[in-house]
Amino acid sequence: MNNLGKSGFFVFGNGDDEWYKYPFSKKILHAKKKNLNFLKKIRNIKEITYAVKNYSGISFLGFGGYMDATANASHRDKKWQAIVDKRTARADRKMKSLAKKLSKKSIFILHYPPLGIFDKIIDKKNPFNGGRTGIDFFRGAIIKKKPLLVLCGHMHEYQGMKRLNGIPIVNPGDGGKNKFAIVDLDEKKGKVRKIKFIR
Repeated sequence: MNNLGKSGFFVFGNGDDEWYKYPFSKKILHAKKKNLNFLKKIRNIKEITYAVKNYSGISFLGFGGYMDATANASHRDKKWQAIVDKRTARADRKMKSLAKKLSKKSIFILHYPPLGIFDKIIDKKNPFNGGRTGIDFFRGAIIKKKPLLVLCGHMHEYQGMKRLNGIPIVNPGDGGKNKFAIVDLDEKKGKVRKIKFIR
């Protein structure tokens, strides 16, 4: 993708702990130096896991990496939940600080989905069946900042587009199964013209 000569942005997922610096706890997830050096060499495709980058008049807000999913809350003891609550509060503050940097037009690139959208676990073999992996402060930031588009993933079983307060939320599908989405965006009008899902 770097050799296409086009600008692009991406965020890491919850299993990519050797590739990014996790800012919400010193005890977990450590990036390997060789991986960080590799990322610096990529010219056109930029990692924005906890960052905002501007391109062509649009702010791209990236928030990826590991998160403490809501679905797991009922399986934690009080001590562990207190640790999770601290991490979640730090992540929430980071999201708010990033949102302050946005221009009028923005696109969110999230790994986890917002709470209530593409996030329900439907698997009777999964101990978290029926729980939700969505992030509540993502939902709040989307409603408040009204981005042109939100891209999210994490839940490999979903692919499609839903709306949250009129804002299109797109899960492009499981890339490992050759699923993806092409979004045609009218930047001037700030609207999605068309979304094509490849299955």
